This record gives sequence, C-alpha cells and structure tokens, in this order.
Amino acid sequence: MALEKAIIEKLEILKNSDATDKIDVINSLMYEDVSDDIVKSIVALIDYDDRGVSNSISMFCTINQHPAIGKYLIPFISSQDIFRRNLAGDTLIKMGSRAVPAILSYFDGLNDDDLKFLIDVAGMIGDPAVSKKIMEALKINKNPNVILACVEALGNLKCEAAIPQLISVYDMDLFYRPTVIEAMGKIGSKEALDFMVLMYDKEDEITKYSIIESLGMIGDEGTFFFLLSELGNTRGPLLHTLIGSMFELKLRYDFDIPFDERMKNAILKTIADGDTRLKKAAVHLITVFDDKETIMTCLRIYGEDTELDETIKPKFFENPHVLYPYIGEILLEVPHNTKGLLNLLEEVLQYEAMMGSVSISGIDLRNLTDTFVKCLESPDEEIRKLSIEMLFALNTSTAILFLEQMIQDDDLWNKLKVMEFIENINDPNVDKALQVLSSDNEDMVKERALSIISQRNDIKN
Repeated sequence: MALEKAIIEKLEILKNSDATDKIDVINSLMYEDVSDDIVKSIVALIDYDDRGVSNSISMFCTINQHPAIGKYLIPFISSQDIFRRNLAGDTLIKMGSRAVPAILSYFDGLNDDDLKFLIDVAGMIGDPAVSKKIMEALKINKNPNVILACVEALGNLKCEAAIPQLISVYDMDLFYRPTVIEAMGKIGSKEALDFMVLMYDKEDEITKYSIIESLGMIGDEGTFFFLLSELGNTRGPLLHTLIGSMFELKLRYDFDIPFDERMKNAILKTIADGDTRLKKAAVHLITVFDDKETIMTCLRIYGEDTELDETIKPKFFENPHVLYPYIGEILLEVPHNTKGLLNLLEEVLQYEAMMGSVSISGIDLRNLTDTFVKCLESPDEEIRKLSIEMLFALNTSTAILFLEQMIQDDDLWNKLKVMEFIENINDPNVDKALQVLSSDNEDMVKERALSIISQRNDIKN
C-alpha cells in the first residue's frame, strides 16, 4: 500500500505540479526501478513547455534502463514542434541500441519526412539490426531525401550487404553519386573499393573528390598505386585531396613515397593552396628537404596554423643550414607571416647555439643583418623586438650602428630590451644612446638609463 501511495503521489506531481517539482521527481527516479505508468508520464512531459524539464527527461531516458522508454519516446519524432522532434531524436541516439526495438516498430506507415528523420537517427546509433529495414525503405521509396538518408545510414552501419543496392542508386541519378561513394568509403569492403576505382575516370569533379577521399579511408596497396598514377592527370583542389589520401595510406601501410619531380610538384601545390588539413598531410610527405622551392614554399605558410608549424619546424631543426639562405629573402618581401618567421629563426639559432655550433655563413649573416635592420621599421612592436634581439645576437657591431633608431622605438619595453644588450658594451655610440634615454619621457626608461650610467661611471672611477 505504501509503495502504491508513493507511486500515486509521484504521478500526481508529474501531472499537476510546477516545473521545479517535476524536475525534482524526474531526477529522483533516474536510477530507480520504476513502473510503466511512471515512464509514460515522464516521457509525456516532453510536451511540457520548460527546457529544464526537457533536459531532465532526456537524461532520465538516457540513464534509466526501463524497456518501455523507447516505445513512449519514439512517437515524438513525428512532432510538428521542431524542438520536441529534435529532443526525441537526440535522446534516442544517446540511448543507443536500447532504442532499436522502438525504432524498428515505428518504420511502417510514416510520411517521408518522418521516415527520413527516423533513418537519420538509426544511422547515427549505428546498430546493424536496423540495416534490413533501411534496405527495404531504400528499395521501395522514391523520395530523394529518403533515398539519401538510407544511403548515408547504410554507410554509417557499414552494411556490406547493401552494396548492390548502393550501386543501383549510383546509377539512378548523378545527384546521389557523391553520397553513395561516401557510404562505400565507410563500408570499406573490397567490392566497394573495386567499384570506386572502376568508376573514377567516368565521373565529374565532385564525385571524383568523394572517390579519392574514400580511397584514402579504405584503400590498399593497389589503391595507393592507382592514386600515384593519377598525379599527372589531376589539378587544383582534387590534387590536394589526392595527396591527403596518399598520406592516409602511407600512415596505414607505411608505403614509400617516391619524391620525384611529379610528386614534389603535387606536394608543393598542396602546401601552397590546400586547406590546412591537407597542407599538414603534404608537409609530412616531404622526404627531401634541401631544395629552394620546397623550403620557400614551407616558409611562406609558416605561422598559419600551430599544428602545421609543429610539423614544419622539425625539418628546419634537422637541417638548419637550409633555413638561413632563404628566410631573409622572404622576410625582405615583408610577408604576412613575418613574426612567425622571425620566431622560427630565433628558435633555430638558439638551438644551434645550444648545440655548440651555428652553421650560418658570412654572406647569409650579412643578408640576415640587412633584413633585421629593415624590420626595425615595422609598425609591429613584436617584430621590432625580435629584430633587435637577433641583431645583437648575431652582429653586435652592426646593431650598435643602428642604436639611434632603436632608442626612438615607441614601445617602452623595446627600449628596456635595448638597454639589456648595451649596458656592458663600451662604445661611444652606447654612451650617446644612454644619455638620450636618460631624458626619455617614460620614467621606467629614464630611471634604468640613469642607473646604468651611474654603474658605468663607478666602474670607470
């Protein structure tokens, strides 16, 4: 009797109380062994207009293991209210395989919109038990949106048995082909692989793009050599995707990449023009890192993406001597990535110094010195700071010649940085610079300059 009374009380709260009380009751039952009536009452509250209640219902359905939850939840995917429809769909996906019996029971008699939504949900859950129902829907339904949903879902389910049907859909209309190829790529069988290679030459650019991406996901040694053979026939974004797929196959099977002129050109075009993901793949494929074109191409994109930089940077640490002749040439163009290049140069120089030998030649040193002097005119204070640091690190005598320009810097921290470098240097130009700085408008600069002058006088005396 006490148990029945408690159940009646909870049902009453769920039906007639305010949102806060409803939430409290739902939350208290998350892990409880509840009755069918309780489950039905909780799920019915999806129609209650309160987001807090909705969130608690979704959590209850996800956590509680009552077998009837799916049965009461599934009708809401036919709701005219988009929020409730999506809430039901998201919750079913979170329930996973527990939602499958309800999904299977709801297939028949739906309109096309609801059927598409149900198939989308089933595909995202990924339980192969729904494959047969989706294949039946694909066989009889003529609505393009439902057909695409079926194709995508069968790909997510990795349903090899559906490949003959997918090939039939492929032949129905050009509109379906990219989605069919993507589905086959997810299925990943030998039959799917052979079909994509067979179709490649017959297809338009968009479908070829999908085929190449899929071959990267499911390919084998034969696929690798097929992609390699297409290098000379491929241009633009399609070439970048081809390079990305070759990288995926190299990762999976440890294939050797022939770094001949054809491959080099394809890689460099991808580094220059591909999206960030494909640039990373292309950089990883570089096996010979000593020619000007390769190095210049990598330097021109340095600083665009942190992860990409971390892929490029080790190549310069391994071959620091190849950096110095070319980085100054690019910096003189005042590129958009000047700051990133200066940071890279500073890191490589510091690394070489730590290792005990800087491999920079006399002519490269002169060229870089000219570059740093030009960078002193940059409107970016960080670029000016880096240039000051490297001028003093690599060529102190030249740095002193440009002290007058350095101490006119608008940034007080740059002036303080200059004084760090010159405080122990005996040179008339340094004395002159310190005298100018001792009258600076910034108190911190003035006080530091006066302190250095006082110390230097003490030493002389």
